[in-house]
Amino acid sequence: IKAIQALLDFIYIAQFPLHSNLSLQELQVALTTFHDNKGVFITNGTHHQNHMNIPKLHALHHWLPNIIDLGTMDNYCTKTGETLHLLMCKAAYKATNRKEYDEQIICYLI
Repeated sequence: IKAIQALLDFIYIAQFPLHSNLSLQELQVALTTFHDNKGVFITNGTHHQNHMNIPKLHALHHWLPNIIDLGTMDNYCTKTGETLHLLMCKAAYKATNRKEYDEQIICYLI
């Protein structure tokens, strides 16, 4: 329960519309508490691998520096990047002969 509570605390604190030094410290404490207790998911069989090397969990380490550097999380989203990715892929695919297109897309993007 401690790991889940810490993860939820981390997520909710990260979403604050305004941060202070105290809220940023609480964010770091919540993340540290989660990582100190996440092994319980392996121990109780919830996570079936013997490690917790999960990219989304690793990404949590970047949230605090991003909030400090870029401001609160409501200042940015992934929609712009996702839209550009979609548009770039479609344009690159249209430039191929639609057969064995992987290398053609790479050449188009370079």
